[in-house]
Amino acid sequence: MFRVYLHEFKNYANFKGRASVEYYRSFILMHGMIFLCLMGLCALFHEKTLIQLLFIYLLSGLLPMLAVMTRRFHDLGKSGWNIIGINTLTLASLIRESSSEPNKYGEKPNDIAFIKEKTSL
Repeated sequence: MFRVYLHEFKNYANFKGRASVEYYRSFILMHGMIFLCLMGLCALFHEKTLIQLLFIYLLSGLLPMLAVMTRRFHDLGKSGWNIIGINTLTLASLIRESSSEPNKYGEKPNDIAFIKEKTSL
């Protein structure tokens, strides 16, 4: 899961291709866990520096989040521009399985092997 998260930050400007639902879930889960840990530290210590760190984290995570969401939309056969009109129904569609056939954005991604691959960091 952390491997997916780091991979997404290294390839933060990759808006082409597709991202599987497992890849998307792994990234969102790790992003959320780090955010919650930082929020907990901010609430616990009330330090201005921690609040600034949280703000920097949110800003730095914006582009990778948009990139993985765009690729997830591509996996569903939709345009990445759907992010602009995002609502609850659109968010719900991001966590459903996609078709196994290729679409105009490319072949079905094989992210499960990437997610489960064990490497030292």
